[in-house]
Amino acid sequence: MKPSLITGFLVLTIGILGTFPIAPIGFAQTNDENQVNPHEDQTADTVLAEAEAAFLSANLQLALSLNTQAEALFRSAKNTAGIERTQLLLARINIRQGRIAEARDILTELIETAPQSIYRAKFHNALAGSYNPGTESEIALGQLYLALDFVYRLPASDYYALTVGIYQNIAIYLSDMGRPAESLQYFAQAVSRAENTDNPRLLSSLYNNLGIAYIRNEQFDSAAFYLEKALELAEVLEAPLERFRALVNLGNLYTNEGSLEKALAFYDAAQEAYDLVSPGNPSVMIIHNQGRTLTLLGRYEEAEALLNESLAISEEQRIPEGIYHNVIELGKLYARQGMNNRALPYFQRALDTAKLLNNIEFKVSSLRELHQVYAASGRFNAAYENLLHFHTLSDSLAQARYTQELALAENFLELSRQREINEILQKQQLQKEAQLRLQSILIFVSVLALVFLVLLLVQMKRNAAAKQLILEELEVQKQKLEQTSRDKDKLFAIVSHDLRNALVSMEGILTLLKEDSISAEEFKALIPDVETAVQENSIMMSDLLTWAKEQLTGVRMEAKPVKTTHLIQEVLHLFMLIAAKKKIDLASEVGEVPDVLADPNALTFVIRNIVSNALKFTAKQGKVWITADEDPEHVTITIHDNGIGMSAEMQQRLFSEENFSRMGTANEKGTGFGLKLSNDFVKRMGGSLSFVSTEGEGSHFSVTLPKS
Repeated sequence: MKPSLITGFLVLTIGILGTFPIAPIGFAQTNDENQVNPHEDQTADTVLAEAEAAFLSANLQLALSLNTQAEALFRSAKNTAGIERTQLLLARINIRQGRIAEARDILTELIETAPQSIYRAKFHNALAGSYNPGTESEIALGQLYLALDFVYRLPASDYYALTVGIYQNIAIYLSDMGRPAESLQYFAQAVSRAENTDNPRLLSSLYNNLGIAYIRNEQFDSAAFYLEKALELAEVLEAPLERFRALVNLGNLYTNEGSLEKALAFYDAAQEAYDLVSPGNPSVMIIHNQGRTLTLLGRYEEAEALLNESLAISEEQRIPEGIYHNVIELGKLYARQGMNNRALPYFQRALDTAKLLNNIEFKVSSLRELHQVYAASGRFNAAYENLLHFHTLSDSLAQARYTQELALAENFLELSRQREINEILQKQQLQKEAQLRLQSILIFVSVLALVFLVLLLVQMKRNAAAKQLILEELEVQKQKLEQTSRDKDKLFAIVSHDLRNALVSMEGILTLLKEDSISAEEFKALIPDVETAVQENSIMMSDLLTWAKEQLTGVRMEAKPVKTTHLIQEVLHLFMLIAAKKKIDLASEVGEVPDVLADPNALTFVIRNIVSNALKFTAKQGKVWITADEDPEHVTITIHDNGIGMSAEMQQRLFSEENFSRMGTANEKGTGFGLKLSNDFVKRMGGSLSFVSTEGEGSHFSVTLPKS
């Protein structure tokens, strides 16, 4: 008989992911040797690192003790960031121990009292892990998307790892929501980013979690492929904890496939790996999975002893999920032997534990087992009562999944609406291009008219002074028209060459992919460059369209209150990928500042254009940052960079009528329209645009606008 799927403990990588009640990492015994105190010369960071290591090894009591000591040291040193880290770990320990309300209180208070913390993304990521899959997945996903909004605050050493972790967490929740295709898409993005970080330990963890996703979708061949890759990387790295995770999950894979003896061999190997991580402490997860597998083999006495041992450790560690898994498996063990009266109290305790965890799927499983054992015992009234509860909870679970499917449908409708908007924008773009062609004809005719007018004025032999004045005015107009004509030629050159080149490159890649001339790995390696090129060209196209609209009809300004901080965060989010490609530290140091009175679209264009230039003229490993200051009547937003700066000659030409552009530090191209148009927009909004630049040291552009 094939065992029911996914009833063993799967090992998710939670060093990056945070804590997830859907798949605990495992548990370890606590003994007197583990109750250590830090030496006086140990720093708070060292003690906290030991606490986090104990947490990853599932020695929760030791982790809690060390974390308390670290917090005391941080408080003594008045280290706010350190205190926040200990509170975060405390919340994760509470989640693992089933104290969900306490964990949420801690994380909610951190978010409210430290909104500017560099660990804000980690707070939201951990809070997502406190929500149950299936019934609260949408709430968890909302927290994960918030975490992505704040991940840019983290140091570079944490930024990439947590970004990969958040993508994994989204994939895991989508998998539990019954959305495997979307789940695997997020896993693919996580793998792509991990491969670019050159971090094999992170990649091993990813392969491990991807294998779990395939187990849940009953795609066992794919699961085996990724888990074996995780195991290979762990062995190359000589990382026993990563090797332990891969071996446990391979054992679970073969248990669920029905290859029970093979599964036991993997569990034995996993215990050997765990002995290197935590010598002398048997893994409660391995003991449980061995007991479950022996039950399926009919070796009941051995299975009973192992499950009871795992249960005792779970009770000692105060881990409700461990208690649930062990008592329900003990109930099944006795029920398989026809010992229904002995099975009943275990199934009842499983139900009580499921209620404590508020996990509907656990409740449904417990009620199903209670119904079956009551029916087999001839206690039909009790069986009927549990059957009613089972169906009620099953309907509730189905309703929750229906709600999630409805949300997915709404997202699909929103996507369709966005596509319609894009089609309208494309039509408008074609109309604007036609208008530009018409404008070029009008310019040509205007030039001819000016020439004729000049000849006519010469022939009329008017007063020399008046004639000279008229000629000077006409010359100015002619120069403006010629500049407009040159701008038009430059616009078409950009559209026909730079933007078209990006499309031709993508077309070439698609052709190679269609003709199987490029492997999946090679295609994945090209994706980041193509994605960056598309974003750069999208920004360039936006600038060109803004310029064309200004030339044709003039941009209409509608001044209204604009939330300065929110607008800056949106612009920075737009450039995060470009900055990451150049390895530039892009950050906002803007706190809560008053709203400004401005046109939102025009202000977004100005800030976006200046940030784009700062990234363009800053070399790799450089820094671009934004600050904001205020006086009684104005707010000043300043974009700083430590790039190549400008010479005195360049500074004089910057806001002139002549379009001025140069190549970036990575040979990026510009349109030459941006700063001149930005200066015009700021003036029309009642503000001013100024700058200070030193060649070789960087530039600082300041936008000053009135308060709303």
